[in-house]
Amino acid sequence: MLNDELCKQAYKGITAPKGLTNDDKISYILLRELYRQYKHNEISKDIAMTFKDKIQNYPKLKEKERLSLVYYIYPSILELMKGDNTPAYDDALALFMEIVGLQNI
Repeated sequence: MLNDELCKQAYKGITAPKGLTNDDKISYILLRELYRQYKHNEISKDIAMTFKDKIQNYPKLKEKERLSLVYYIYPSILELMKGDNTPAYDDALALFMEIVGLQNI
């Protein structure tokens, strides 16, 4: 579970810090993108709060729930890559590897 300081950094759009566990890194990327969507009025506050609760408990979720969250955010990260957004490449790779791992490919 991400602590308050990491949540604040995610809200500010800061790249995931080094040294996070894989689950925390994925949670951080998902939360940061969720905040971005909310700040750009792409999703409502109710939807954002629902997703935030799930993301905060990401490591404890069943594989299908984890996969659903990653599938929801992944296209948005890919869209960010269009603008030569280098951190988005790292995030996309991390999410892709999570998908592969969850699907046991």
